[in-house]
Amino acid sequence: MLYSQLLTLTAAVAFMTPRGVPGGIAVRSQGAAAATQMRQRKGAAAATQLRSMAEDADDFPSDSAVPDEPEPEPTGEEADAPSDVEGDTGEDCAAPAVEAWNEELALDAETALLDRCLGVDRGASASEADRNDVERLARSLEALAPPLDPCRLEGVWSLVYSSEPGLYRSSPFFWSFSRLLEGKTSPTPVPGAKNSELAEAVYAVTDALGPFYTVGDATQTITATQLVSEVELSIEPLPNLPPVGRSLMTSTASAVPTATGLELTLEKTEVRDSTLSQLPGLGFVSDLAFPTKNAFDALSNALQLTPDASTVQLLATYVSDGVRVTRTEGGYLFVHERAY
Repeated sequence: MLYSQLLTLTAAVAFMTPRGVPGGIAVRSQGAAAATQMRQRKGAAAATQLRSMAEDADDFPSDSAVPDEPEPEPTGEEADAPSDVEGDTGEDCAAPAVEAWNEELALDAETALLDRCLGVDRGASASEADRNDVERLARSLEALAPPLDPCRLEGVWSLVYSSEPGLYRSSPFFWSFSRLLEGKTSPTPVPGAKNSELAEAVYAVTDALGPFYTVGDATQTITATQLVSEVELSIEPLPNLPPVGRSLMTSTASAVPTATGLELTLEKTEVRDSTLSQLPGLGFVSDLAFPTKNAFDALSNALQLTPDASTVQLLATYVSDGVRVTRTEGGYLFVHERAY
């Protein structure tokens, strides 16, 4: 019975996980424009700061000025006030200049990475050379990462690149699914699987169905306590014809900030806003809800699979106001751009 539940779960994963095609790139131009505006604001701010420093320099007292009488000793609040002639002002101005330069380098690296992500269908059609280039540019950007601010993670993020051809794997549901089956091997070799693990075999079978499915927008909405992943799926049985059905696969996880990103605990996965239920034999798809945590815990206990598989880590290796680079424990790389 329990093994049949696992097979049912595997079949459900295969049904809900088509290989991706172009989509979700509309925010790219917004991010580029935002980066340009940030550079312009930084340049104006730097110029204003330099003018201010120059004007302040004229106000410093001259060393040749000798007062007729000794200056009275400062008391109270006056004694605590910093002196205008001390070097504090110069030292304070030096730090922002270095910080602005580092951020300028990061903005250039962001642009290079986002530009390289164009033309590869968010990674779905990327060649090995494409993936190597994106990996190299991502590492260059990660080297410039500012200290992680969990507040910067909040917002709506649109997927622009996945290291895996199956764009659906940007959903933490599949990070959890991979972790659940960790160490379990496929009984037979599966063409296209990158290794012998059972989860990768399931993904390879699913990816092979690519001509019949498309992945639309793939977004993540992050708040202080939650991450909601939404992936639009369409069934297109024949090329160049309108899709016969659409659905929105939604995974909800509680989120706890960590030193490296977020600890996510999957709560439920739903098929929402589906038109697939109108097709013969697919009536069960209408607003289908899957209690991820409870189901994974039950399967783990019964079949001796990975315990606590519903809890996974989102490793935020670079986060700015407009771009987010994340990795998973399983080695996936994702690049997201802020939608709003």
